[in-house]
Amino acid sequence: MATTLSGTKALEWLLQRWHHCDPYEYLIQRKFPDYNAVRYAPISLFDIGGSAYDDREKRLKEVKSFRAELKAKPLKEIETLYDEEQERERQEWAAEAEREERQRFFNQPEAKADFAHWSKVTYWTLDEAIALAFGRAPEAVKWENVKGYVTDSPFAKRYARVRDLALRAKNCKQLFDPTPPSLFLPWARRNEIDVAPELVKGVEARGVVIADWKDCYDKLNEQAKKLSEQQDELTANCTKLTAERDALKRQVEEAKSAATVHPIHESERDSLLRMVLGMAMTHYKYEPGAPRKAATGEKRGSIPLDLGRLGLTLDADTVRKFLKEAEDRFAEILANPRKH
Repeated sequence: MATTLSGTKALEWLLQRWHHCDPYEYLIQRKFPDYNAVRYAPISLFDIGGSAYDDREKRLKEVKSFRAELKAKPLKEIETLYDEEQERERQEWAAEAEREERQRFFNQPEAKADFAHWSKVTYWTLDEAIALAFGRAPEAVKWENVKGYVTDSPFAKRYARVRDLALRAKNCKQLFDPTPPSLFLPWARRNEIDVAPELVKGVEARGVVIADWKDCYDKLNEQAKKLSEQQDELTANCTKLTAERDALKRQVEEAKSAATVHPIHESERDSLLRMVLGMAMTHYKYEPGAPRKAATGEKRGSIPLDLGRLGLTLDADTVRKFLKEAEDRFAEILANPRKH
């Protein structure tokens, strides 16, 4: 990952670029870092010794030769050299910024956290929790001694960002100060804040469940909602089936009553068989012509068992007989239902 400049270093680098708007002057100063010191003559000859004077004259000749060399190059080549040298200078500034960052107190070995200790404590202050999340020792790395580096240090800037999120979460009662690890770590995970793996491992080793309780609540709430919808659907189906059963019961009672009052005529028998066969096919999946028919069997959901539960006991053979009679009587209709 390329090192980037921040804060004061970035400003210094930009100022350097602004001062070197002349590409020839810029390239000369990059090749001869002491150019500004030798380009201007001393106020008097007494200000410079003999050997120093000779060195200055020699350097000025070198500068003059290099300038002539640059002036002889095509403008396109000068632009390329200028861009390459600027990038090289930027990398030098970035490397210097990275060296300074490594030397700061919060990046020293003694600033590393003792996870074996801090994973055992019952609670952390928010400042301790933030330092631990970065893998730093809360005893050494505190906001009071970090905030002065926010302008120049990438670490301090990240620390400030996480601290800002934590304080806002505290104001909204998502976090507390102090806060237990079981609350802070899930909050950090939910907000995509990197936490030192050693800290998470140490806390989990103590039997602490690191779970996002809000996320768990939302999932359980969604499951409860789905179960409620399924229950409503089952209740509606049960109500519908009960109504159909009651309708069938009334039809059977009416048919039974009609049969006891007067003999069934051929046309009435024909209508009754039509009705029985139609209900058997519609509600009991009776399939004419099938070798085995669940509708007339002894298992749950069959016509004989449903009639028995209603107190209208009728053996399976009788049911089969009437259905077979209806099936034979209306075989032509069943074979070509659209013609009738």
